[in-house]
Amino acid sequence: MNKIPYSKEDLFELRAQPSYKGRFLDEIAFPLGGIGTGSVSLGGWGQLRDWEIMNRPAKGFVVPRSFFTLKIRFVDKPPVTKVLQGPVEDSYSGDGHSIVPLAFLGGEFWNDLGHGLPHFRKVSFRGHFPIATVSMEDPDVPLRVTLEAFNPFIPLNDKDSSIPVAIFFYHFENTSEEKIAATIFGNLTNIIGHPEAEGRINEVKEAHGVKGLYLTTSKLEAESSSY
Repeated sequence: MNKIPYSKEDLFELRAQPSYKGRFLDEIAFPLGGIGTGSVSLGGWGQLRDWEIMNRPAKGFVVPRSFFTLKIRFVDKPPVTKVLQGPVEDSYSGDGHSIVPLAFLGGEFWNDLGHGLPHFRKVSFRGHFPIATVSMEDPDVPLRVTLEAFNPFIPLNDKDSSIPVAIFFYHFENTSEEKIAATIFGNLTNIIGHPEAEGRINEVKEAHGVKGLYLTTSKLEAESSSY
């Protein structure tokens, strides 16, 4: 038997996680989602990828046109809008820009991650499960932007660790002397019942101080595996 090349002290030592940049970002997929609930992965440049939320594996599946966008308004010059992601790049293991064939989902989707829209120029990624941190910079944006994404993964608490949710906190710090206003827009395509598009419903719901969008379908029964 080969000896393990690490001592016990090495294995249990807490160290700072590395920060990834450049082409290393193309291969990152950090899973977010409760235990046993499916997941969506946060890619290295801040994109949402690998939406495995249909009771089956779905590596490479991207919900079309689903991303966050930042709009900045200034006092005396035109506003600036940027997708809250780094530059769109390719993957070593496949073409991240083309249509992804999804025979098991009954069709094809554009791998649409805000292509053609302005993105942040620089981005770095640090993963320390269950929290992922993405830092973004751009010469057009006088803000220091940081995303913290995570799910409620709590040791020895299987109930709360199994909540089907991914949480995104965007932090902004004004690095200029001027007053600016920043607004985040979240965009999400309703894919409930895919590949059946008929009957999809998007409605606003508010309860217990929380307001949001509820995406569902009237075409399928709740017992259906496609619901």
